[in-house]
Amino acid sequence: MADTALAVSEEILEIRNEAVRRFLSAFDGDREAFRETLHPEIEWYPIEKERRVDKGVDAATRNRDQWLETWDEHKLDVEEVVQDGDDVVALIHLIGRGGSSGVEVDVRFWAQFRVRDGKVAYIYDHEDRDAAIRAAGVGEYAMSQENVDLIKRQIEALNRGDWEASTEGVSPQVEWVVAREHPSSRTVRGLEELRVYQQDWRQMLGGLRFDCEEVIARESVVVAIGRIKGIGAGSGAEIEVPIGFVSRFCDGLVVKVEEYLDPSEALEAAGLSE
Repeated sequence: MADTALAVSEEILEIRNEAVRRFLSAFDGDREAFRETLHPEIEWYPIEKERRVDKGVDAATRNRDQWLETWDEHKLDVEEVVQDGDDVVALIHLIGRGGSSGVEVDVRFWAQFRVRDGKVAYIYDHEDRDAAIRAAGVGEYAMSQENVDLIKRQIEALNRGDWEASTEGVSPQVEWVVAREHPSSRTVRGLEELRVYQQDWRQMLGGLRFDCEEVIARESVVVAIGRIKGIGAGSGAEIEVPIGFVSRFCDGLVVKVEEYLDPSEALEAAGLSE
């Protein structure tokens, strides 16, 4: 075989589940190392016109061996990962050339993994992302991750002073609950009031920015914890205030944000305190 490679990409390295990470890293490697990643009762459902199941370590290894022999050369990349504990879904990108046919292949599929006792016990190869995520039961996690990514983009936009980008994904009727310790504690309603509120902050603190230290999600709630920093407009003193923002989502939009000057209170409000 001219070339076989599974790219040890950042996506593989970011897979938190060690068993799946070892499986993917060993797929093109040593046969015994690959077998060691498999649960004795593994079930593997490859993509075929008629779904068959390979049961057990020997059958799964034989499936891998036969698959590798199909190609004159090939490359596998992991391009996206959705994971929740022992359930992992990975987007696999295959580029290859058939050994006997010489046909060039460039396809993507979604591999659903389930881990038991620290080893891969179930694999089902899907052609559709949504089907894979539903089958794995990680849809809620995927949505939470999308919300986290949105909040991170908003923070980046806020820090560079880009109002339009900072309100991406924010409901026009958003409610922003100002921290109770603030002299003007209240609930700001709507994007226009929110814009004025943030302008007031920028007038009070030059170079205003939010240094985010942690972003945590639970279902439709995202908590961003960090410190507000800036230079006092009157005093010229450096100001640094710990803060937690609780963002609540509905239908993919931020509909409510709550400020807490005690980050532990933000976690408690979101149901994320230990």
